[in-house]
Amino acid sequence: MNLPAAKFRVLPIAWLLIGSLLIALSMANYLLPLRAGLIEDTMPDGWISASNAERRAFFRQEIMLPFKPQHAWVALLADDYQLVVNGKEVSWNKYSINSSLPFQSRYADRPQAGLPHSWDIPRNPTSQRAANEEWRMVRYIDLSTVLRPGKNILAVYVQSPDRPRFAIKGRIIGDGMSVLVGGRADQWRAVPVAKNVVEQRYFDPAYSDLDWPQALPLGPIDKPVFASADPAIWTTPRQDVGIGGPQLTGDVRLAIELAALNADAKESSAWIRVASTWPYYLFWGENQIGAGGISGNVEAFDVSRYLRAGNGRLSLRLVRPDGDYSPPNVVLDGRIGSQVLDANLHWQALQNEHPDWLNGGGKWLPATAIPTAMPAGKISFQQPVPVDSLGLFEFTQFWLLICILCGMALVAISLLCRRASWLTDRREKIPYWCFSIAVFIAMLVTALRARFGETDSSLWFDDPALQNFWMGLVPLALLVAMLGFFLKPAVFKDSKIFDWRSKRGGFFLVLTLVLGFALRYYQIGFDDLQADENVSWDAARGITKGLSPEAVSGVLYTRSPLYHYVLAVWLWLFGDVKEVARGLSMLPGLGVIAASYALTLKLSRHTGLALLVALLLALDPWQVYVSRIIRFYQFMQFLGVMTVYYFLRGFIYREGKFYQNLFFAFCTATVLSQEVFVITFPAFCIAGLLFYKAFDWRKDRNVVIGFVTMMFITLADMAIFTILCLTSHVGIATSSGSIMQLHLINPHVFFNLFFVGNQRIALLYSALFLSGIVYWFKLRADKRAVMITLYLITLVSVLIASVLLMQIANRYVFPLYPFLIIIAVLTAHGWIGYFADKLFARDAVETVYKRRWLTMVVGILVLLIPLQSDPQAMADSYLRPNNMGHESAYDFIAAQKNAGDKVMSVSPMAGAIVLGGIDYYLMEAMSYDEVYRHSGVTGGIVDRWGGGKLIQNIDEVRDLFNRQTRVWVILDEMENKKMSDELLAFLDRACETKYEFFGGKVLLWDSGKGLY
Repeated sequence: MNLPAAKFRVLPIAWLLIGSLLIALSMANYLLPLRAGLIEDTMPDGWISASNAERRAFFRQEIMLPFKPQHAWVALLADDYQLVVNGKEVSWNKYSINSSLPFQSRYADRPQAGLPHSWDIPRNPTSQRAANEEWRMVRYIDLSTVLRPGKNILAVYVQSPDRPRFAIKGRIIGDGMSVLVGGRADQWRAVPVAKNVVEQRYFDPAYSDLDWPQALPLGPIDKPVFASADPAIWTTPRQDVGIGGPQLTGDVRLAIELAALNADAKESSAWIRVASTWPYYLFWGENQIGAGGISGNVEAFDVSRYLRAGNGRLSLRLVRPDGDYSPPNVVLDGRIGSQVLDANLHWQALQNEHPDWLNGGGKWLPATAIPTAMPAGKISFQQPVPVDSLGLFEFTQFWLLICILCGMALVAISLLCRRASWLTDRREKIPYWCFSIAVFIAMLVTALRARFGETDSSLWFDDPALQNFWMGLVPLALLVAMLGFFLKPAVFKDSKIFDWRSKRGGFFLVLTLVLGFALRYYQIGFDDLQADENVSWDAARGITKGLSPEAVSGVLYTRSPLYHYVLAVWLWLFGDVKEVARGLSMLPGLGVIAASYALTLKLSRHTGLALLVALLLALDPWQVYVSRIIRFYQFMQFLGVMTVYYFLRGFIYREGKFYQNLFFAFCTATVLSQEVFVITFPAFCIAGLLFYKAFDWRKDRNVVIGFVTMMFITLADMAIFTILCLTSHVGIATSSGSIMQLHLINPHVFFNLFFVGNQRIALLYSALFLSGIVYWFKLRADKRAVMITLYLITLVSVLIASVLLMQIANRYVFPLYPFLIIIAVLTAHGWIGYFADKLFARDAVETVYKRRWLTMVVGILVLLIPLQSDPQAMADSYLRPNNMGHESAYDFIAAQKNAGDKVMSVSPMAGAIVLGGIDYYLMEAMSYDEVYRHSGVTGGIVDRWGGGKLIQNIDEVRDLFNRQTRVWVILDEMENKKMSDELLAFLDRACETKYEFFGGKVLLWDSGKGLY
């Protein structure tokens, strides 16, 4: 009899600890940061661009210096850029051609990025979202090592999905004088295409820019911009006084006591710069801040986290290099809150060895001030040290404080509740109803920070102007919960969660389909063709011409025959243009929404849940993107969902042979739409063996016939694909094996792709999916069979993909994505109902509170739906390109090309559509299926897309140029990685740049120009 009472005492304490921990996690980022938060910055001269620039622009400025530079810096805003000073590249950012890259992951100075460690996703973009607005972060760049007295040339290349633009400011200091680096348009020359001169590039100091026009002003910066570290790290002039002390067995140990660090409330950042000829280690108390030395650079450290201590001991240990008997030369400066740090402070030097020297143990004497200049090496910002013992101790204190505050709030609510005569005898639980809402908000804020941590949407959380809002959100939620429970608002009076009638559900499904259509149709022809789109379009054109999927290269593209023949008929009926070809994918894209609605309704019998799944699919950026391209993955997904729907009805619910036959028909059609769907076959077999045990050879002849027919067609399709698409293959690539073969090279890769998700969009879904294993298999035996089937289809298929597919791409697990969303929604609904039943009794009064609690929780989740799709990035994607502009490049060549001109490209796919093929395929390092033997071409080796003869090295390029009068050359940033610097430099010297497109450029070799 004592056990229930003990349980009653322990359970509230457990909830309090867990809830307060979540609240502490959601607030600690703002109250206990590892480094200074974002600092709003300004660029007073605004944006500049080049006249008539589309996606790229080039800028030059000449600066005359009458002195030797001792300290110099610039701050720059741009998307992709390359900053070259006096012919030396000093900074860059290259990310915009891949919109799925994490925020600031390609910036040259990664420690200066907001999230220095991030995880790329291969083979992207595959999401309807614009690339991050990385220009929102100001890049500070030290130029002290590259400037010189006299003439200096600053050259900047800019690429952007929007109009190319950049903003800049800076200062150069030396000999008591300073020169500003101007950012006004009249201080820069700019062109959209930088033409080559013999042996010179646009950034070379000797390059003549006299014919370049003045840059074009574009007005002020239109959004707030931020520095990720204190700009004073770069802008503060360097010190000219060093410090030293006696050597102890090769070491020098220095320290200083600092007090009243946070006396000035306006100072929220702290930083230290160190330059040393010896290796060193920097400590605050017993915690190591960082290390450096020898490199010749000036290392900078953000130590803002130590301001909270109010005082501390800063120590520096210098370690003699082996074989070096010269004394150390160390210069240290910075600012710790209100305390300016330099050599003139009361530094102390350790006179004798002592094990507790970091805490002041041993004999200390005043250190020696040594006149010396801080080296001219560049300022190198260092990565902040992860959470150490001090950080864990501070967080533990903060957590305990939150526990006390939450406990006091619950006691206060309890006292208020005891005065309410209309409550039942179970009123002691009421505070936990309110507290659970605050905990729920805290959990979602933490989850959203993780969800958007690698996108520019993280600025929603890190913007200093919004930090007070995020910190006050949890207390505000607690207050709203109290008002919602105790003030009896009418909105909750008859609240019924997920209990809509089917007729109303059909109406809302139509509205959802209309929304999905709008998102998929709007600007459908805006972006250039993605590489693989050209392949499917070319195969469909081959079918309309000769009834076989023959590409212009002569290679038969026998993958996904059902899709390509349907596409051919579609183009024949409605027109052979890009918008029409892409429009075909919209139909199965909308079909997936309706099919998932039907599947969810069958599983749950809740119209509201089915509509929620449909809405999530309609808004999902991955779904929208795949529904707007000329490719078979959306067909496969739609048919795959229908296959699972009929499998459940035919074999799990056992509703008749009609659904079993439909399963085999749709499964066969799905494989014919994309062969990779065979990864689901083992899951269907396992589920059938587990739950369709009453198998009878006579009664289930249709199952045997359907299975044999399906497998025969599948094997025949796979055989034809292998024979006609992959034979005549040239084994000079990275692999000559099939795309599908058993292996254990990277068995977890598709789990990472699928459950971490495209652009982290599946993070919340995956958490619910995994928690559902506990919910469905332990708490809901009545749904166990059908849910096991869905889990098998998802998990086993991902496993099979990991050990069967050699090519890593998240599109191969795309057909499983609706099942992840369906399971996540059903699990969320299940957990909400489970906790509601645990928190509330079944009497009349608590039924009212239960409805209010459910309404608030569901309302919070529904608000997450638009946030989950990153709406701003999705809206921007309709006006900013995701794909590289190869189609535009070929359109340009088509308009400029003379009779007899040849075309050579690193990306021939769009050439097959625009030009009907290319002449030469330029590539040094090739992938497994790029080239094939062709009897009609001299040399016999051509690319499989445009039929271009393979050109594989610089000697073959020279020979081609010597034999031709004019050759158009297309290069792009992605494929340039596969070619040598020697070949790329030769093409830049020998050819003239004619057109700069998004992600690449068009060159022209003209024998009459004399460049080679």
